[in-house]
Amino acid sequence: MKTKLFYPLLDSTMNEYQRLTQFCTGTHQWIIRAREQKEGRGREDRFWYSPEGGLWMTFDIYYDDFIPTFPLFIAYCLHSLLLELFPLESLSIKWPNDIMWKNKKLGGILCEHNESEKKYIIGLGLNTNVSQDAFDGKLDIVTLSSLIGFPVSNEYLSDLIIANIHKKIDLLTNPKFYLNYINLWLYGLNQLAQVQLDNKIVTGINIGVAEDGTLLLKDREGYIHEINYGSLNYIPDL
Repeated sequence: MKTKLFYPLLDSTMNEYQRLTQFCTGTHQWIIRAREQKEGRGREDRFWYSPEGGLWMTFDIYYDDFIPTFPLFIAYCLHSLLLELFPLESLSIKWPNDIMWKNKKLGGILCEHNESEKKYIIGLGLNTNVSQDAFDGKLDIVTLSSLIGFPVSNEYLSDLIIANIHKKIDLLTNPKFYLNYINLWLYGLNQLAQVQLDNKIVTGINIGVAEDGTLLLKDREGYIHEINYGSLNYIPDL
């Protein structure tokens, strides 16, 4: 059974998902959207600004196995669909979970795994029809409607995104395919980057994503660091 819900305003679609699933067991599937979120969140509980006009949603995917590269699979599905729908040649994927246009953020993905219920909970945010003024002059954010010249249907786009994930779900048995795709469209490839870990900063050249989904940074001594978490920033050329 599948339930689709739309709210004018939520704290976050992820929070609403958690509230609803407390009272529903089994393989019931939820798709939750909001016109606006007041407490949207990204990785590491970072605040995700979610004004009216964007596509803010949480949904679940049932899958028996735990796949470490699952967030990159979702990024692949989203990126490939957007390229199929719109002429966005400068669209890229920033490890591990952002969709970028040139140096500006278009969207982000948050994935959580529920081992006991064999499912993934996916939070997805896309700056689709948001007014650029709503971002208070932030220069590192871009909207889809500003790139393509017209607004999109958030409801229809959300249906296409979920359908595309189900269509490609068998690729989870062959991560090499979508990881190769990620490397083809990887934001910041061959650029100098810094990753903030718990108690240190790693600096190196981004040389791509490994077969296990870790980001590879090569430092100036030639050592390759395998990064599987942390806050990633790129250092502009001087």
